Amino acid sequence: MIFPNLRTKTTGEFLKLYTNNHEEYHSLKETIKQLHYQFYVITAKNDRPIKVVIKGLPKFTQVDEIKSDLEEQGFEPERVVQLIGRKTKKPLPVYMISLPRNITNLKIFELKTLGYLSIRVEPYKGRGITQCFTCNNFNHTSENCYITPRCLKCGEAHITRDCPIKQKLEQLYCINCQIYGRLANWQGCRCYPKPPKGATTHKNRKTFTNIFNSIV
Repeated sequence: MIFPNLRTKTTGEFLKLYTNNHEEYHSLKETIKQLHYQFYVITAKNDRPIKVVIKGLPKFTQVDEIKSDLEEQGFEPERVVQLIGRKTKKPLPVYMISLPRNITNLKIFELKTLGYLSIRVEPYKGRGITQCFTCNNFNHTSENCYITPRCLKCGEAHITRDCPIKQKLEQLYCINCQIYGRLANWQGCRCYPKPPKGATTHKNRKTFTNIFNSIV
């Protein structure tokens, strides 16, 4: 298939391809897959789920109960996850909900009660830079990655959870910057992307309005 309107840009070792519409985006993705090229894609805005967090529920609430209650109210939750404290590593009374992007599911922002309890629904805010669990490069997720896997521990061509090395590493090594003493998921690594100068959390904050505008 030929893409006469395709736009390109070279960034470091990557060649970025820009499409002009939803159909061209999916056609290009399938074409590159058939050619067995190494690549990753950024999910089109129309394909991205609505992600929210629900606060106000007890931390022992089961995710299956939350999903069932949401379905009874007409929503279509694809995923319900209880968040874990970054420092404590313990479950929090906060639940992340992922739903298909449509007008019906957008009404979840208006939800005030769940399971007879008062709740708050807020846009989910990611942790910043995304790192792929497959290739351990940045700015994309493993579900959109078609690059040969690289293990975080040993650098071989398998995903980290399949690594035969199960014991604690005596000597750490970064597979991105090739420096000993740390792994590639360390935020102080010179290869770890830095936020644009002057960037603020408000600039990327998801709101009801911009989610609505991406649907209609």
